[in-house]
Amino acid sequence: MVQRMVMAVMVCLFLCNMALAQKISKVDFDDIKKKVEDVQSPYYYPNLVKRYQYFDSTLRKADFLCLYYGHIFQKNYDPYGGDDNETKCVEQFRIAKYEQVIKFGEKALAQNPVNLKVLYRVIVSYDRLNNRYMANRYARFYFPMIDCIMASGDGKSKKTAYVVTDPSDEYEVLNHLDLRSFRQSLDGDTDILTIDTSDQRPMIGKALIREMYFNVSKPMQRLTHSMKGKE
Repeated sequence: MVQRMVMAVMVCLFLCNMALAQKISKVDFDDIKKKVEDVQSPYYYPNLVKRYQYFDSTLRKADFLCLYYGHIFQKNYDPYGGDDNETKCVEQFRIAKYEQVIKFGEKALAQNPVNLKVLYRVIVSYDRLNNRYMANRYARFYFPMIDCIMASGDGKSKKTAYVVTDPSDEYEVLNHLDLRSFRQSLDGDTDILTIDTSDQRPMIGKALIREMYFNVSKPMQRLTHSMKGKE
């Protein structure tokens, strides 16, 4: 009996350790967590955010990696939560009210600097208003974070899925690649997007992209955690 209990505890501990393992595709969340929570680290998250807010042009790939994926360790991480400023930003973008898009978008980014959906709309709005200077300033943050996602895997399978911190970022990647999807399905912790091939123009020697895989384990974990808190 005692032996069985010991065995059960060992299995439990093993499963817990597996659950705590933070390596997903090519993203080492253990390492990122350590960096963004260390006050002495150059990647300490509050300092990265300040540099972002001051449009620091010296931010590099490693900084953006910690900025984008380090967001999941912040108290305000809520990928499925509502944000009034984000909602208004998207609504105003739909009706081409670009001044309002910027107004609400910049408020939303003050709360969540890695909100790619908002960031993209702010960039486009500044561009449509012929303010290329500000459009370029924000673009210098948007595209490196897209690059971080695309470096996290190759999107061709569950094992090598792109890793996102917000499901809406999947569509930012598609937009970046000039692709469209017409179906979405969830397989465990992976979103599978079926890609429209009707007007794809693949590079010579490259096959058409028919499916794209995105790992959404972090958003799902956050959703499960928030739901438990409401029980």
